[in-house]
Amino acid sequence: RAELSGVNKFLKEKWVPWLWAASPVLLPALSIFFGVAAIFTFHVQPQSENPPLFAPTHNHPRAVAAAGLLAAAQTYPVPVDVVWGLTPRDDRTLDPSAAQECWTDEHMSQPHCQPYTDAAFSLRSEAAQRHVLETCDRLLSSPDRVRNFPPLTCPMWSWRDSLSRRGFAFPASAEVYDAHIVSWAWESGHEGRLLGVSSSGDDISWIAIEAYGTFDSGTHPTQMREQYDWWEAFMAETNTDAPEGVSAGWQTHGATVLMDTLLNLVVSGVYATVLSCGLALCVLVVGTGDIWVGVLAFFCVLAVVFAVLGTSVMGGAPMGIVESVAIGILVGLSVDFVVHVGVAFVASPPHLSRRERVGEALGLVGSPILSGA
Repeated sequence: RAELSGVNKFLKEKWVPWLWAASPVLLPALSIFFGVAAIFTFHVQPQSENPPLFAPTHNHPRAVAAAGLLAAAQTYPVPVDVVWGLTPRDDRTLDPSAAQECWTDEHMSQPHCQPYTDAAFSLRSEAAQRHVLETCDRLLSSPDRVRNFPPLTCPMWSWRDSLSRRGFAFPASAEVYDAHIVSWAWESGHEGRLLGVSSSGDDISWIAIEAYGTFDSGTHPTQMREQYDWWEAFMAETNTDAPEGVSAGWQTHGATVLMDTLLNLVVSGVYATVLSCGLALCVLVVGTGDIWVGVLAFFCVLAVVFAVLGTSVMGGAPMGIVESVAIGILVGLSVDFVVHVGVAFVASPPHLSRRERVGEALGLVGSPILSGA
């Protein structure tokens, strides 16, 4: 208890007078720092899947550890599938244990393990076949969005070549289609990967094009979002004038979930911080019982938030899972410290000057706050 009293005495008699004397220099300097930090805060970036392996100044142990992770950290091209005949499904309400059952043969016949097929899909018309082939050609003519290697895989090319070998023209008539489509599907090598034979065995139930976008697994989420938006616009244009049977195409790739998660971490982190700051302002005004003291205390909380986030951005730290959760907690921790000083200031004798009331407040709660910090 004597040690705490000594700390309180130091804060009241030494620290507060020093702060008061240094305020003409500290206030402008801190204002500039917090202003710069606030500017950097609004440039926070989402975390990338593949952070740099080596620090700017790494030593041998770090290099050895990084070399062990090198293989796992390599980036790779991401395939984008353009699909007809299947419908996107939302499995967020599905029991995770039920989803795991789909890996076993005995559960593959369960409804939740089956793909969601589009009953309107059909390649039987010549216009539908031509449309899918033209989509492949359009993708080939977009080198800024589609890689030449790994090459684009289009089952319609194989179907066209198969018809040519059998002496038929492309696109196939309905009679030729019915006679040869299933045999071609099994012979093409694409069954199960880029197309599926219907359960009745007399037609194909879905078909897909596999193309590799100009992004890879290590592409920054914001850049990947630009690519994603281009593919979405491409499919919207493709479906606009599509013939009956292939008018509901869509695109998907394996990095979509990761991209959406990393971008949502930034958005949710910002929303959580804004909501926390709004609640903090209410708590500070009600807790101190003084509007001006509550508002000034709120600016202290904002300064802490900007300082932490701004310096993190200055240091190149992205917004990952930990950072997204931490900034919401940061506001609460700041309020916990600031509100005690505000309440103690309001509760100090009103006849004292502001400087003396600050000294009384820090002398009363300064030691517990420093201990908590």
